[in-house]
Amino acid sequence: MPSAALGSVGKRPLRLLRSDRLRKRFEFRRVRNEGRRVHTASFVIQVAANTQSPSRLGLTVSRKVGPAVRRNRIKRLLREAFRLEREAFPAQADLVFIAKDQCRVACLDDVRREISGARSALLKAARATGPRGGTP
Repeated sequence: MPSAALGSVGKRPLRLLRSDRLRKRFEFRRVRNEGRRVHTASFVIQVAANTQSPSRLGLTVSRKVGPAVRRNRIKRLLREAFRLEREAFPAQADLVFIAKDQCRVACLDDVRREISGARSALLKAARATGPRGGTP
């Protein structure tokens, strides 16, 4: 039943759509080259403005962070935080979360705390990249 996957009328679906994610290597490279970095205790967040209206999420968690179970848990927590707290992220921006070696997030509340602590820096970084993706 398709209506079960949808939120209230006129809202985005509850799940994270394919269009909400960065999937191609060139998309990650564009964010790295044109964006700004924001550091938190567990993540480096690269932010670049995009021309599409919804913000999009990219994740990078290397083997240095830990075994596959740990890496996958971190990715699940980041996707869930992004899905639930869209208003904490810049509206027209691509974000790439890179987990640091000492990433210590164990639950969704840890991720939410880090994102809320970096919210103003994320908004500032998205504005600094401008609508065309680069600074003068």
